[in-house]
Amino acid sequence: MAYNTRAFTIQVSTDGTAWTTAVTVTANTDGVTTHAIAATTARYVRLTATTPTQGVDGATRIYELEVNGT
Repeated sequence: MAYNTRAFTIQVSTDGTAWTTAVTVTANTDGVTTHAIAATTARYVRLTATTPTQGVDGATRIYELEVNGT
């Protein structure tokens, strides 16, 4: 699917200032992706799209970001 986000990172932080990269994706071709990360302490999560789509469209489409923890 040409509209799927091609490249992105997911980062975590305890304070919203210092960020640690938990996931780096550079060549996504999936419509839905799941990324399990090692247990970590974090209060904030951010997703940064670095390549918006697999085609030439410049729009990034993120329909859902779900974070689960205990």
